[in-house]
Amino acid sequence: MRGGLSAFIAGLGEVEFMSLRKPYRSVDEQLRILRSRGMAVDAGAGHVLRREGYYPIVNGYKDLFLD
Repeated sequence: MRGGLSAFIAGLGEVEFMSLRKPYRSVDEQLRILRSRGMAVDAGAGHVLRREGYYPIVNGYKDLFLD
């Protein structure tokens, strides 16, 4: 039996899988989203988004796995 995310996605129909995808957002759009959610965004935020990515920043889970 397969498990995890790959099994979940494999069990979805095409329409259901497409609904899981998020639309592409430019860095400027991502910054607007963060500001609209009350996050303080400074001049270096765009660089950090390009380097780290949006979801690791907003989810904050990555630091738990770093030494």
